[in-house]
Amino acid sequence: DLYELMFHRRFDWPKLHAQMEGQENAGLEQFVRLAQGLAALGSQDPAEDARVLFAGLHGVASLAISERANIGDMARSDREVASRTAQHFIQILISSFRTQEQS
Repeated sequence: DLYELMFHRRFDWPKLHAQMEGQENAGLEQFVRLAQGLAALGSQDPAEDARVLFAGLHGVASLAISERANIGDMARSDREVASRTAQHFIQILISSFRTQEQS
């Protein structure tokens, strides 16, 4: 079950780190690029904001996969609503950077 795999399967981090020793970590590289992009957009804490973005998009994806993304908007598909929701979430996150700068 995908839900079980996504949420309940724990990684053996020491074993994973040992297997990856000396190799590039593509996931970490993507995370660093995302954080750098968020910093360029004005994030005061790009690593934290990257985690917030991942968490929010993960939630949207989970709703879409379980066919619950379109609650309250049954005229649209889960995929369409999830895409719009993800875009809105990103807009809200980025607009919060401007609020941080003004504080």
